[in-house]
Amino acid sequence: MKSLSFKTLLLIVLILSISGGDLLFSADEVVDTNIQFTFAIRYLGLKVADVRLNDTRTQNEGRIDVIAKSVSLGNILFKINNKYSVEYQRDYIPYSYSKSIEQKNFTQEKTTLWFPLEKRMEIKVDNTLASHFHYEEEQFHDFFSALLYIRDHIVSKEPQDIYIYANSNFWVAQISKLGEDKIGKRNTIKYSINFQQSSNNQKQRSDVLTNNIIKEDNTLYLWFTDDDERLPLQAEYDTSPFSVFWTLESYEISSPISYQNRNFE
Repeated sequence: MKSLSFKTLLLIVLILSISGGDLLFSADEVVDTNIQFTFAIRYLGLKVADVRLNDTRTQNEGRIDVIAKSVSLGNILFKINNKYSVEYQRDYIPYSYSKSIEQKNFTQEKTTLWFPLEKRMEIKVDNTLASHFHYEEEQFHDFFSALLYIRDHIVSKEPQDIYIYANSNFWVAQISKLGEDKIGKRNTIKYSINFQQSSNNQKQRSDVLTNNIIKEDNTLYLWFTDDDERLPLQAEYDTSPFSVFWTLESYEISSPISYQNRNFE
């Protein structure tokens, strides 16, 4: 029997796609969208850490990888070399969140697993099951999936709540749209996020990068560009005695139909 040529096979796949035939993967599922944001963390105007966030996703799922590393003065104030990985379903709902923490006098490997159908979570520390419990809310985020969820979905003027798991506890994050603002020459929309703790688990030592942000006495401010890209230009949160800023230094956005690469000065 004569084998089909590559061109013939390609034509068959194209016809099936157009005609609605059943394929193993749809076009949306096999072609990834990739977003990379590079942030500088600044304290007292000085750059103390670099954060690189990479988000690769298909129509139904995706993965976030983050590397945070202290630089310059940051090596004295709070030396970090942390890595984070989030695997999520659509709408940035995570089912796995892993942290590899390497800080001054503290190292840890920690993984949080969600089982949505059972509303159950498992926490593994250094590859050993540390705890497991049930939760009541439909959806929870980690810090990074929450940031990208807000970028994609929160546009209403009315305050909205999302739910976050951080610092070994559950939190309600109320997001309010404060209005238009300027960052440099860019038009932005400014948001505030206030956190309310909804569980009373004992807090444990963990990473200084994300857990210092989510506190009841802290307000997190976010600025997204007022355009279709909604770039996260800046974040600010209070810490004694001065605020800490995250500023976007560069970004790359690639999709099946577009590619953009930009550095900020």
